[in-house]
Amino acid sequence: MPSEVVKPAKEIPTRITEMQKTIDGDIAKYKKLQKTGDFKFFEVYAKRERWEDNFQQANAKLTKANAINSKKILPLLKENSRDKTHQLRVQTKLVNQQFAGIRKLLKVPYKRMTFLKEVKKMAPEWIKTADKQMTNLDKIVTELHPFVAKARTDHPSRIKDINKKFAPLLKVQTDSKSALKTAHKEFSLHKAEEIADYAKLGDGIKIIGANLIKMTADDKTFRAKIGELYRSYSKILTDQRIEYYVQIGRTSWDGYSDYDTDEDYSYPAKKVSEETYTYFTSVASMENVATWGIGWGNSPVVEVSTDYWNKLGIQWKSGWPNGHDEAGYWVNDIFPKAYHKYILIEGTEKKETGWIEVDPEDYEEYYDDIGQEIVSKPYGFFEEEKLEESAPPGMSLVGNPAYGKWVTNPTTGVRSWSFLEMYGVYSLLGGGSSHNYRHNDWNHYNSGYRGKGTGYYGRDKKNPKYGTAGSRTLASPRMQKTSFAKSGGLKSAHSSVRGAGSRSRNRGSGKGK
Repeated sequence: MPSEVVKPAKEIPTRITEMQKTIDGDIAKYKKLQKTGDFKFFEVYAKRERWEDNFQQANAKLTKANAINSKKILPLLKENSRDKTHQLRVQTKLVNQQFAGIRKLLKVPYKRMTFLKEVKKMAPEWIKTADKQMTNLDKIVTELHPFVAKARTDHPSRIKDINKKFAPLLKVQTDSKSALKTAHKEFSLHKAEEIADYAKLGDGIKIIGANLIKMTADDKTFRAKIGELYRSYSKILTDQRIEYYVQIGRTSWDGYSDYDTDEDYSYPAKKVSEETYTYFTSVASMENVATWGIGWGNSPVVEVSTDYWNKLGIQWKSGWPNGHDEAGYWVNDIFPKAYHKYILIEGTEKKETGWIEVDPEDYEEYYDDIGQEIVSKPYGFFEEEKLEESAPPGMSLVGNPAYGKWVTNPTTGVRSWSFLEMYGVYSLLGGGSSHNYRHNDWNHYNSGYRGKGTGYYGRDKKNPKYGTAGSRTLASPRMQKTSFAKSGGLKSAHSSVRGAGSRSRNRGSGKGK
C-alpha cells in the first residue's frame, strides 16, 4: 500500500496514547477546579447538565478508536495489499472522526463555563439585543399575515395547505416569545441581585437570535412557496426529429516493423439515414469492417456492404501515420441524436422554441405526444404538484374557474369548456373553438387519467383523437408543416432508437494486438 496511506495508519497507536493522556489531564484539571471557590458558581449547572459525562463519552470514543485500530487497521497493515488501500483509508478516517469527537467533548465544560460567566456579565446588553431581535421577528410574522390572508382568499381550495405551511413559522414566533419570557424572568432576578438561572437566561437569548436567522430565511422560502400558487405554465410538444450517426475507427501499423507500432484514429461521426444506421448496428461487433494492405496487394478491402460503406465517405488514409502500410477499420461508435420543439406558455404569454436536443430515450417516450401538453402547472398548484402526463393542450386547466367556464349549447344541451379570452391560445392549440373540450371527455380524463401517470389521447385508445397519431392532430395545418410529418415520421416508433444511445466497442485488429 502507498506510504501516504500507511504512515498515518501506523501513527494511530501513538495518537491513541497521546489522546488518553489528554483526556486524563483534562479530568484531573476539572477535578482540581471543582475544589476551588470559583467553581461554586458553576456547581448547579455542572450537576444539572452532567458535565462530567463528557469525559466518560470521550473515553468511550477512545475505546472505539482503539477497537478499530486493533480489529481493522492492524490486520490491513499486516496484509499490506494494494487492493485494500481504500479500506485502510476508510478505517483511518473513522479513527480520526473519533479523535475529533473527543476534542469536542473535552471542550464542553470549559465552553459552558465561559458562556455562563459572559451571560452574568453582559446580561443587560444581551437582554436588550434579544428584545430588538424579538421585535424584528414579530415584524416578519406581522407582515406575513396579510400575505397569507390574500393567498387564502385567492386560493380557497388550498387554505388547509397554506395554513399547514404557515404553521411552522408561527411556532418559531411562539417558541421565541416563550424563550424571551423565561430570559426576562431570570434577568429580573439578576437585577434584584437574587439567585438567577444564567443558563436559562443565556440559552433563552441564544434561541431568539437563532430563531430570527431562521425566520428570515423561512420568510423568503414560504413566500416563494405560496407564490407558486400564482404561477401557471405549460409545455407543449410541437415537433420532433431524430438523426443517426456512425463513427468509424482505424488502427494502422507498420507491417515490416518488429515492434508494436499500432496507432488509433477516429473519423468524424457521419450523419446517416436510419437504414444505414440500422445496418451498421448489425455489423458493429465485427473485428474489421474494412482493411488496408492486409493480405495480397496494397489496396483497401471492404468486408461489409460496399453500398452502405460508401455512404460514410471514408477517406482511407486521412491522418495516416508515416511509415504505416496496413490498417483495420471498425465501427467505433453508433448513436442517435434527438430534437424537440415546444410551445411554452407562462401565464398568458406564449413562446415557441427552436430545436432543443433531448435524450434519444425522450424521443421514444414522447413519440406519441406531438401536439400534446407534456408538462402543466395550473394556478392554485404547488410546483411539486405539476402534471407530467401527456394530455391535450389545456385539458389540465379545464374545470378551473381561473381559466374559463362551462357553457351549455342551448340547441344540443352539450356542455363544453370556454376558455377566457386571455387563455384562448389553449383553445386554438386544442383544435379551435369548434372543438372545445366537452364535459364528458374532460370527466373521462379527470377521473381516469389526470395525475395517474398515464397519457390521455381520447376515449378510444385504438383510434386516438389527440397526440401524434390523433385524428384532430393529423387534421391540423400545424402538424402538416412539422419536420416530423415532412420526413414521413407518421409511422410506428423507430425500433432502432430503443436502447441505442451512445456506444463504443474495442478497437479493431492491429499487429500489436
